[in-house]
Amino acid sequence: MLRTFFPNFHQGVATKIEREKLCRLGIVDRTNQDLLAWRRSALWTAVGALCLSGALNFFAHAEEWNAGLLFSDFGHKARIILPLIVTAIAIVTTTLAGVAWTGLLRWRSVMLSGALVYLSAPFLLSMFPSHLMLKLDNQLTELDYALLIGTSLLVPVYSLLAGLFRGARVVKDAMPQTSGAGLVVLLLVPINLAAIGCFGLVTLHLTTGWALPLACIGAVVAQLPYIIRAGTVVSPLRRDEYDRQMISVRWIRLTGMAVMTVGIVWALLATTVQGRPLLGSSDQQPWLSWNHLFRIAAHLLANYLILLAAFCDLVDLAAIRSNRAVASHSDVI
Repeated sequence: MLRTFFPNFHQGVATKIEREKLCRLGIVDRTNQDLLAWRRSALWTAVGALCLSGALNFFAHAEEWNAGLLFSDFGHKARIILPLIVTAIAIVTTTLAGVAWTGLLRWRSVMLSGALVYLSAPFLLSMFPSHLMLKLDNQLTELDYALLIGTSLLVPVYSLLAGLFRGARVVKDAMPQTSGAGLVVLLLVPINLAAIGCFGLVTLHLTTGWALPLACIGAVVAQLPYIIRAGTVVSPLRRDEYDRQMISVRWIRLTGMAVMTVGIVWALLATTVQGRPLLGSSDQQPWLSWNHLFRIAAHLLANYLILLAAFCDLVDLAAIRSNRAVASHSDVI
């Protein structure tokens, strides 16, 4: 699992057993081997995150089958059943892709179909008309429902940006001689900065203290080096040259991520919003309970990993096909 988040492509990712298996299939290029081995690790990590997210949601909703004050019986059950169904579909398709990890072309459509269903579920659920989802169809309840939809879509939208950005960086790190993945990284940085800026300005006025703004500053610091080193990110380079030029970028990004982590932990433990703690026990009337926080974190991780694997399925295929070191009888082509 560690190589999913910390792949050392300059030292090699694939194990000896994985390289031997890929060589028997005709995949002899070490870069392609490392990329496929990393993809295998990402797929199995995504399966674990999906299982954790599905289990937490199942147990959380096990005692909430009856509708609450806001939702109708149909609306409440739809919000419970649909996420469980799409999570089960994603687990099956991702597991199949993980088992047949050498057959990128053969299983790509299965993996991408499951990822598409899983990631589009929150958006499809939000499109149900309010008169079907709510008990009382009036302006006040519709406003509450609209705000609830807006906040619930923040997780898939953020994981979409994070997964695409991370996937493009992984492919560029694995194949520095390519420029397409680096271009995706460069295009996503302004979008990420705009989203971070909007979130930071909102939290600055809603919360007490500087915890969440500090987290946003760290996120900005982690993104900026890719703008400063835009030429390195986009240009096709040799492995040694690329690694040398990216040393400063990696250290600055690591510093920004550390600052962001401190800000997030500080916000969860010490931040109040409109007089209520952001995180706490139920008797404190927090905005987030510990159970809710774990569910959000598991869902965010599952979204991030499945989108990361899906994006790399698309980019890996183009990169591997462009490298003619792969034999014609390969299981990938």
